[in-house]
Amino acid sequence: MFRSVKDLRHTAVNATDGRIGFVEQAFFDDEKWTIRYLVVDTDQDSGDRQVLISPMAVTSSDPEATGTINVRLTRRQVADSPDIDTEQPVSRQKELEHNRYFVLPMYWGGTGLWGSHGMPAELAMLPAEPPTALQEPADLHLRSSREVIGYRVRANGVRIGHIEDFLYDDASWRIRYIEVDTRNWIGGRHVLVPPKWAQSVSWDQRSILFDLPVEAVRTAPEYLSPQNLTPEFEKRMRSHYARVIE
Repeated sequence: MFRSVKDLRHTAVNATDGRIGFVEQAFFDDEKWTIRYLVVDTDQDSGDRQVLISPMAVTSSDPEATGTINVRLTRRQVADSPDIDTEQPVSRQKELEHNRYFVLPMYWGGTGLWGSHGMPAELAMLPAEPPTALQEPADLHLRSSREVIGYRVRANGVRIGHIEDFLYDDASWRIRYIEVDTRNWIGGRHVLVPPKWAQSVSWDQRSILFDLPVEAVRTAPEYLSPQNLTPEFEKRMRSHYARVIE
């Protein structure tokens, strides 16, 4: 099922023995466009700080209907988890520290979205044997959803709108579509663009460049809501991009 990243915010997160806190934002990687961590504001009695929780720890998620995400962790585990500065880029070393503590496998190193698997639940079933140290430095690709939502969007160098939201698959946690609001620039509406067309992200200029002609975005099918995202709508959207790109 498709879900909105913006709707994740303020979703309650429940441990096996009670509430942990609320989702503040998500960290996703800009290579495979997959949500890697939820940033959770813990309640006062859980330490009153922000912690990272991996989708590998999630047992069920229904932000829209129940407003809750359930995880296979205890409140004490979360309270004692390593400190993380969510205002700074999350390094691979910090990820190693996090996964060692929660006894989780590493998601990188394979050809799938999650190691050699397509779903975080599948990877979480494997024995966790993280390396004791990184063999070589890794580029930082984790990005803050709170930071990137609102970035300007350019198509072939022409400014066409801004990022309004991301839509992700709640089984794989992969970002399937970038929602773009084009109304203030090319007189359009809200449209969806698959991340595969994202050519580059400029953090200095707060913008994303799509490798698409402006016309492809301007004439894309109008996106209204997650309920509008039916298989028929997706088929029409894929046909549209295939037609205008050829």
